[in-house]
Amino acid sequence: MELAVACASGRVGEVRSLLKQGADVNSSNRSGWPALCLAVHYGHLSVVRLLVKHGADVEKGAEGVRPLAIASTSGRTDVVRFLLDQGAKVNRRSTEGATALVAASQHNKRGVVKVLLENGADIDHVTDNKVTPLIAASKMGNLDAARALLDAGANVNAAPAGISALHMAAQDGHYDLTQLLLEHGGDVFHAFEGASPLYVASQNGHVDVARLLIDYGADVHERGTTKASTSLFIACQLGHLEIVRLLLERGADVQQPNLQGCTPLVIASINARADVVRLLLARGADRHQATREGFTALDMARAHNHNKLVSLLTNPPIEGPDFPLPLFSAAAAGPLLVVFRDELRTSRTCFCTKRRATSSSSSSSSSSS
Repeated sequence: MELAVACASGRVGEVRSLLKQGADVNSSNRSGWPALCLAVHYGHLSVVRLLVKHGADVEKGAEGVRPLAIASTSGRTDVVRFLLDQGAKVNRRSTEGATALVAASQHNKRGVVKVLLENGADIDHVTDNKVTPLIAASKMGNLDAARALLDAGANVNAAPAGISALHMAAQDGHYDLTQLLLEHGGDVFHAFEGASPLYVASQNGHVDVARLLIDYGADVHERGTTKASTSLFIACQLGHLEIVRLLLERGADVQQPNLQGCTPLVIASINARADVVRLLLARGADRHQATREGFTALDMARAHNHNKLVSLLTNPPIEGPDFPLPLFSAAAAGPLLVVFRDELRTSRTCFCTKRRATSSSSSSSSSSS
């Protein structure tokens, strides 16, 4: 315990004294952290050197994470270099299959990324959770780490779990990173469960990212594979007005339904997106077009007691240029792969059915494509 405390505090003299008195150089504190890991974590290079000189194991980790990965997370290039010089294995995996390079990429430690790559780190290593260093960097919006990886030849379109780095950047609205990935050949057409980067950008309300993807060739008409809904459909469902406006300006079909025959106007009406409904009507959406079950947007608005929409759909605005509306700003979405999947799947049930349309108990719905 005394040695662990001294190492964590960086007290070289005390560490030296304890070692001379016979303290176990590989001992751990009550939390299971070896003295070396503590010194590495707090960046005390002189203590690290002393411990290794006295035989500390450079591969003995804490909580499944080895000293090299700990140093990489902290961004201590000097400690990283020293550990590598002392024989630390650059591609040794943690209990979750992550390497030091994955850790450095996730924490945007560009200098460490470069050092690790210079020493043979696997640039496209895949963790147990199907994450590559580039995907880890992209999820966190780590532009510097991503650039270092791409400059060194990382596979920009690697997608071990079906989700690419471009998906991650687009989902969380990382504009500069999205642009970097596109400049390095990011595939705008790659889809995960039918969702392209444009779809997830539209789903999360990131209008600048969506515009950038379209500029690089993303197809505004592309249908997902689950229920064949488009980026326009999901934007209408979730009320992302500026995304809807952008997609319509870039040629999205205002009438294109999903497999249930549910149009953008119908899904917007179900979810009480009044501004979106107004814009769709102004852009020529047919308020009489029905779903496969035979229900129109007006039927859905009535079924969900959206009285404002009932009035709007009964007396639609005159078609013509739509009026200017405030820019929509969306919040960032959740964590890495699990939340990506959950978020995508949560918004994928369009209640365009007779049961839902005839129900009078629901006042609103958060249905999905």
